[in-house]
Amino acid sequence: MFSLSVTCTWRALIRLSVCLFAGALTLTAVHGAPKSSGAPQQASSSIPRCPASFLMDAVVDRQGALWAASENQGLWRLIPGGSWQQMNKTPGFPGDSPNIYALAVDGQGRIWAGTAHEGVAVWNGREWKVYNRLNGLAGDRVFDIQVSPETGDVAVATSGGLSIYSPAEKNWTAVSRAEGLAENQIESLAFMAGGALVAGYQCGGVGISTPESGWKKWNNTQSPWHWDEGRRMHQPGEMYGTGLPSNLCNAVAAAGTRHVWAATSCGLAWLRDGKWLYTRGKDAAAKNKGIYGGLPSVFRKTGFPSEIGKPDVLPEDYVTALLPCREGLWVGFRKEGAALVDPAGMKVIKRSLDRQRNGRAKWVRSFVVLPGGDVYACTNGGGLQKVGETAKYRIQAPAASTPPHPREAPVERIRNAAAVKEGGNSPATGVVYVGEDWATRGDWCGHYGQDQALLCAVNAPLSNTYFSTRYPDWRQPGAVTKGEKILEVDIRGYMGPHKRKKDFLRAWCHRPSWPENRNVLYCPEVGTRTEAEWDDHGEAYESTFDGPNVWVVTDIPEGLHEVALYFYSPNGREGNNGYRDFLLEARTWKPKYPGLVNFLIQGNRMRFLQGKEPPQGAWGRNMDKRKEEIFDQQGKPVEARTRVKDFAGNGVYKRFLVKGPVSCGFTVRRNASFNTIVNGVFVTRLDGKYDTLPILASRDPYIPSVNGLSAGDDLPMDVLSLWSGAFTDYLPSPSRWDRGERDRLRAYRSMRKHLMPRAENVQHRELLRVWQFSLKLWDGELRNAFDRACIRSWNELQERSVIYRSREWRPNSPNVLPLSREELSQMAARGIDWKQYLPGSASPPQMSLEELKRFLKEAPPQQPENNDEE
Repeated sequence: MFSLSVTCTWRALIRLSVCLFAGALTLTAVHGAPKSSGAPQQASSSIPRCPASFLMDAVVDRQGALWAASENQGLWRLIPGGSWQQMNKTPGFPGDSPNIYALAVDGQGRIWAGTAHEGVAVWNGREWKVYNRLNGLAGDRVFDIQVSPETGDVAVATSGGLSIYSPAEKNWTAVSRAEGLAENQIESLAFMAGGALVAGYQCGGVGISTPESGWKKWNNTQSPWHWDEGRRMHQPGEMYGTGLPSNLCNAVAAAGTRHVWAATSCGLAWLRDGKWLYTRGKDAAAKNKGIYGGLPSVFRKTGFPSEIGKPDVLPEDYVTALLPCREGLWVGFRKEGAALVDPAGMKVIKRSLDRQRNGRAKWVRSFVVLPGGDVYACTNGGGLQKVGETAKYRIQAPAASTPPHPREAPVERIRNAAAVKEGGNSPATGVVYVGEDWATRGDWCGHYGQDQALLCAVNAPLSNTYFSTRYPDWRQPGAVTKGEKILEVDIRGYMGPHKRKKDFLRAWCHRPSWPENRNVLYCPEVGTRTEAEWDDHGEAYESTFDGPNVWVVTDIPEGLHEVALYFYSPNGREGNNGYRDFLLEARTWKPKYPGLVNFLIQGNRMRFLQGKEPPQGAWGRNMDKRKEEIFDQQGKPVEARTRVKDFAGNGVYKRFLVKGPVSCGFTVRRNASFNTIVNGVFVTRLDGKYDTLPILASRDPYIPSVNGLSAGDDLPMDVLSLWSGAFTDYLPSPSRWDRGERDRLRAYRSMRKHLMPRAENVQHRELLRVWQFSLKLWDGELRNAFDRACIRSWNELQERSVIYRSREWRPNSPNVLPLSREELSQMAARGIDWKQYLPGSASPPQMSLEELKRFLKEAPPQQPENNDEE
């Protein structure tokens, strides 16, 4: 017999002490304070149906109330004996956050709720207080929240790294790749006995750190990214073995000081006596069969300890949730419900939810235990589903009914600021993943794509919509470095090579006009938000098929550029569309065969400078060779990678830095998803070498600029130095980038505090606005400013060209008339104000639309205005 302390990712209110007696787990409540024998209990035999069905997490608070967080359906609370209340509508909760992904109850009884793009909100029993990048949090998106049973520390996993709040010290600690994280995006957290913290990375394996190190030393464990020399095999070929089966973690749980479980997209792993072991799911064999080219004859084999009995194969390979309890270990899956597993021998004891008719009711996102002992699964589409029973427990009411909110992170007084230094040589070319942005959403104009923006399939089925910068005239002698093949940005999409013959990349327009959905990319060319994407047609293939995948290839000229890919799943709560979880891999190479734009530039230079025509058929041959060259890169090392998941409630930009001149390929791997989609690709040159064309109205005040800004001599020079020193003109390491981003935020917070007493100074306000804009610190004022800028931009287009006034030309645009381009041109030639025919016009027209059409048809034609768009 032995005893150990357990904390786990099921995130009920209590933390549990676990004792193993002859293979059985027993539970007792632990709060670090005397137990209360008279504490209220939640009835566990049955609970009212939760109004939200797409659940992500649930906890029981110190009054016995059940809280449930959902995607796009808000946050709900069930008081014992009462009915469900919608808590995201109560005072202080972020108004634009119906998506809540994580919940926790801290030692003071406060509720922590993690949102999709507005940080974490904390409920103290009376009101909410929001913590974001301005007052303590590392990122806008929250993935998980856990509370240490030892110290009461609250660990918050965000899109910008880990934030840990210490109630004893009343301070915040920021942890990123600069402190040793394998990546900033942590999907799941678990505290071990003694206070050690386990991090399950979205795309980086498992890391463990201790409070004694100040969370600055991390022991990271990863599986191989490829299991064969050809780099086609992304999972182990064996059904069980040693090590981690995948670096894509979905959940972690910990027990005592030595036992850790990790749920991955390729099975379940557990740490036993310092060694990782794993078992796969029943569909693993089919996934191996679906590898491009089939299962390799030679691949890395790990073996399994002979002294340990072989574990059972799990019902499914994609494991989503974990809950240690008295009866064993509850394991959740994406399509196969839940299974109770004996942790000693990893044998399946029983199944649950596997016979649900609603497939989404089988998708377990987390578990919660009610005080009466009932174990519920939070399912993504089936609400709360009971899966079993375990030990009852009592809860202890907090000492204060309304505890104070956590203290905000103080604003530093910056002195003797120095630029971040990095030893070693920066690579001449290459790509680095720098982070993700959940806050900007579809409001990209001015923030991304300053040199080129491609909105995928907006003109489907014909084409995409491009916005491109102004480059020099490459036909001039001496304008090009000799032999250089890449002169301008070029973006192309491909379907991966593992596909059926004659299959092709789909251009799919989901909804031509969706102006009320801010997650949809705004298109200045149509004056509305058009939901469209490239689609690899993956729905026509088995989920175990490795592909087809979407390949995005960009030609990047010399210099440092930001490349951002945008992902949004508009129908993620509809059937199988929710099963979207991508692995995004980036590679660079020096091309022998340039993309279309750069090939045409080379042809024009030959015509103008040499007076020759390119060889007949050269375009076709180059494009064929170009495609072969692109697909050959699959066997080359991956330079940067990240994961794209849970983006149905909120769109996300995945951001990379690319140093050219190179071709940079992004493989969006389907990863057993329903299909693979990409919504937009955006490229910005970071040195501002060339003038850019305005994306919105020319000289629109929405996009701030430091040009002509004279802020005065009374600004703190150390803060200005810290801000400017955080930028780089070379390809930084991930840790260098994270330190620079942190310094920029420090500088902004310090400057904001310094200037707020003198906010009437227009120059000071503009400087703060430039910095806020650069950091993408969205607030209500900036959102409204963007919307007003879009209206001004569309009005300018309509004033400039009649085609933007015609419903025939722009059927889904705002303020268009049911008239043809020719009719509107005749109106303009005759001086007839087209705006009087718009709804709500202050000056009604003298003729109806039908009368106007007859008049224009019968009247002699006039010379129309030459105001069509160039």
